[in-house]
Amino acid sequence: MRYIFLFCLVNCSFVWAQSPYEQDCSGNGGFSPVGSIVLTIDTAFNGQTSYRLNRSVWKVEGGSENNLPKEQIEYSLIVKDTNTNIDSEKRKSTRTTKCENIEISKNEYEKLLSLYKASLKVDFFDYAEGLDGSTWCIEINEGGLQERKLCFWSPDYKSKERNLVELVNLGNYLFKFSESKKSK
Repeated sequence: MRYIFLFCLVNCSFVWAQSPYEQDCSGNGGFSPVGSIVLTIDTAFNGQTSYRLNRSVWKVEGGSENNLPKEQIEYSLIVKDTNTNIDSEKRKSTRTTKCENIEISKNEYEKLLSLYKASLKVDFFDYAEGLDGSTWCIEINEGGLQERKLCFWSPDYKSKERNLVELVNLGNYLFKFSESKKSK
């Protein structure tokens, strides 16, 4: 019995480690939200989209007067689209993931950051649920043990009464902003 459990544990761990769902979207080791803020919109029938606001600080040698490292800051919005296609005849599903790293200016970064912050003014005790719709999760990880994640069912449903107008505004703005940047 112990050997069966150990066999299942090893095989399940291997399958999890090889999971295509964890596709690298950042180009530097993964889509981990450490030190970032992410809005993920998971719809009942159209897949999942994640918007990760990213600020990268790089040290550049010899950049200052005393040959001390100079900081170079890059801003980006990483968009990860995941879709699942189901073939009912073959009883098989395939998942495709597409990532895009959109470079943005400091002003665009600050505008997006202000929208993210405004969307956090929510009712933590919001209770609404349904069979279909979407689930919107906003996740903040400042590194270490400072991690927060809030999820809401279909925030566009009675958004004013549920105090989710800013979250809906954020999602709509991110969609339009990223689509306009992708086309360039």
